[in-house]
Amino acid sequence: MTVSVPSIDSAKDALSSRIQEIASASKDFSYKSPESFSAFIFDEKILEEIKDIVAKKTQNGLPKVVFVVGIGGANLASKAVYDAILGHGEAVYDLPRKMVFLDALDVGVTEPVLLLVNTIKSIDDFVIVIVSKSGETLEVMANAEFLTYHLEQKFKNVSDRVVVVSREGSPLWNESSEKNIERISLPENLSDRFSAFSPTTLVPLALYGFLIDEFLSGARDAFDSALGVDGISFQNAVAIDEHYANGMNIYDLFFFTPRLETLGKWQKQIVAESLGKDETLDKESDEEEDRLGLVPVVSIGSTDLHSSLQLVLAGPRNRVTTFVSVEGGEGEEMGDGETLDVIEKSISKKSVGELNQTLLASAQESYFKNNLPFADIVLPDVTLRILGEYMIYAMFEVLYIGALWNVNVFDQPNVEEYKKRANEMLEN
Repeated sequence: MTVSVPSIDSAKDALSSRIQEIASASKDFSYKSPESFSAFIFDEKILEEIKDIVAKKTQNGLPKVVFVVGIGGANLASKAVYDAILGHGEAVYDLPRKMVFLDALDVGVTEPVLLLVNTIKSIDDFVIVIVSKSGETLEVMANAEFLTYHLEQKFKNVSDRVVVVSREGSPLWNESSEKNIERISLPENLSDRFSAFSPTTLVPLALYGFLIDEFLSGARDAFDSALGVDGISFQNAVAIDEHYANGMNIYDLFFFTPRLETLGKWQKQIVAESLGKDETLDKESDEEEDRLGLVPVVSIGSTDLHSSLQLVLAGPRNRVTTFVSVEGGEGEEMGDGETLDVIEKSISKKSVGELNQTLLASAQESYFKNNLPFADIVLPDVTLRILGEYMIYAMFEVLYIGALWNVNVFDQPNVEEYKKRANEMLEN
């Protein structure tokens, strides 16, 4: 498929109808279209419903453990927020309160969970959030039953400590209804990967104690600029489309802070599943040349300067990069101790943040001198508000690329193949 490169003016024309659709859908609290994912940002009724659920589950205090059972879009946004604010430090220190995410079916996940379950002393010390719009995703249902079974062995009936997030009428919804388990519904038209501001994400974050009003406030602040043609979402989308037409099909999301690695994985999912298509809205084809898609990779600075920079600078020119960093030279000074005295004194007086910024600037200069395209996004801080702003930006960037390519960014028909096949294999 030949991808034409639009001028800025023609891109504005191509995206104008999409912008109008989303603006209109942001006021549609009946959620009749996939674009109405944006309505969650403004839906006070849903917000109050979430807060009521949280109040009931935390009347004896915030739980020490929030288990989140979901996979893909069902848990990546909440994990991205948690890891950015707190979870990134868990490998170094032990948090007194945790969010634990069960997604993959693997003993490397289940065995540590069982060890944690054995340390829980009171039924009020945990809450389980099961997230599945379909209510029948194999990994989610298996992990949910595994977790609830083992907690039952210790606390008997744990149904009062469970919250289900699903669509009305799903198998999970019906089961939880029969057993009087707390639940909150998702719209039929909601795409999981665009659910960052829906109950999918807000329920577990709020149960942990995050101020979800701040998260939503950031999204509201960024909504108008992200929706327009003057913001970075539009500018980046047009630039990426141009580079893609010139053979650059790898999209490197280069986060220059390990805190945001899971945020990168969240964005990777949106890019991959929304834009990887073998048909456009007006043409169905199985021809290889008709396939579209950016290949998203997540890099972490400065670590991946030592793992992939050689390939980037000397290898095929098939990559467009967005650098995401945090402003300022925060952190402690390196220090000038006695045990080791290898670094120059002028460097040892710098903060960790200043050194990181220098490494980023030098890497970008190498990209520039090698004529490698990149965008530079600098976040003022890592807060709930800023994360809300960034997620809106990332969603709209994908929406705009999808509009330029004329593809449905909300479906994922090919993913259903493996789910169906797995169930058939297990039933035989």
